[in-house]
Amino acid sequence: MLSRITQFNQRQVLRALVAGSLSVVGTLLGFGFFYFASARIWRFFSEPVPRGACLAIALGALGLIFLEGLRRARAGKGLYDFSESPGHLGLGSSSGGAMMIEMEVTTQVTGPAYILTQIFLCGPLQWQKMHTLLTSRFPATQATAEELERLLSDLGLKRGWQSLRKFETQRASIKKLIDMELVDFSPRTESIQLLQPS
Repeated sequence: MLSRITQFNQRQVLRALVAGSLSVVGTLLGFGFFYFASARIWRFFSEPVPRGACLAIALGALGLIFLEGLRRARAGKGLYDFSESPGHLGLGSSSGGAMMIEMEVTTQVTGPAYILTQIFLCGPLQWQKMHTLLTSRFPATQATAEELERLLSDLGLKRGWQSLRKFETQRASIKKLIDMELVDFSPRTESIQLLQPS
């Protein structure tokens, strides 16, 4: 069990590194887009383009994106579904004309805007994921290993789903087993069962 805990912690760190990398890429793409878009718009009004103002606009936009991304992450949501996006017209398929308008607007305007939104939100959402992965690790100690082994033995005494209420005082250990994918959890029935090795 000790080696399983160590492997789990290592896997969480690797996954966190991937999430952190994606967060950096999404953030840099978002910053670049807002910086150069604001500079391009400013060029129509004055020369030279004030770099400080473009920087402030880009950082302000990134701040708003991070707030929205973290709000969604804490609410248990991820990236927007297209039907949730502000650009979705929701005309439905009641007529051929409605379908044609929706397809035309989607491919020319709302489709690219939706893709950009997804890229920008990748920054805060992946940042939150990295934080969650790193904080889900737990000490690889002999005491923890023995406790989890004991709990697995108790779960193995009875086949099938068991109510989580039976393990009320061991919820923290149950969560560790679920995170390690040794126990299956049903949120609907609040029950758990031992996963059989494949």
